[in-house]
Amino acid sequence: MGKAENKQDGFGRAMAELFGKSKSTAAEPAQQDTPITQQDFPIAPPPPPSVQSAPSAASPAPEPAPVVSEPAPVVTKPAPVPPPPPPEPRFADVGVPPRRENTTYFAAGTVIEGTLRSDSDVEIVGDFSGEIVSDGMVTIHANTTSSIAAKDLMLVGATLTGDVTVSGDVVIDGDASLTGNIRAANVDSNGPIRGNLNVSGLVALKGSASLTGDVRTAQMTMERGVKVNGRVDMGVPQAKAAKN
Repeated sequence: MGKAENKQDGFGRAMAELFGKSKSTAAEPAQQDTPITQQDFPIAPPPPPSVQSAPSAASPAPEPAPVVSEPAPVVTKPAPVPPPPPPEPRFADVGVPPRRENTTYFAAGTVIEGTLRSDSDVEIVGDFSGEIVSDGMVTIHANTTSSIAAKDLMLVGATLTGDVTVSGDVVIDGDASLTGNIRAANVDSNGPIRGNLNVSGLVALKGSASLTGDVRTAQMTMERGVKVNGRVDMGVPQAKAAKN
């Protein structure tokens, strides 16, 4: 063992002299490397997100978005307002039929006294007292005191006091009545008559009709329930009855 150690020591001195190092220096242990930690080299924070740069001239430009034109506003005109209907005549409120054209008309609330002469039809809804002479038909809707000479006569819900002479027909509805003598071509009555009848054609008494007076006529019909108080002469020819 002693020889081996001497050889090693001699070799070591030789190497030390060769490299200019002493024995003490060669015997010093080599310094260990200090480990590197994160504290020695702090990690830098990540860079902020970069702003997207504009496309380079080499890249193709994006196509422009299509321009959508807004439709023009539709202007609607307001619908025309129809004119209000004309006011109805006052006589419609009392159940009177509409006035006929070419007719002399006396409205409700009218009060007339005197003589009325007309070459057209006459329609009376107001109060009339006097004489009526007409070439047309006389229609009476109100209580009237008058003598009448006309082509035809119609009583509608009215009371007539006076003599009647017509070349045509006398028509009396169930709500009307006549007090006076009648000379006519035909008489058609549903209401009471108080007076004498001289009729060239037909006397027809219907429904609630009644007759108080004498009758001279060519023909006469009566429904059941009709009352007649007077003499009836049906033997007179139509021509003779027309003259009388």
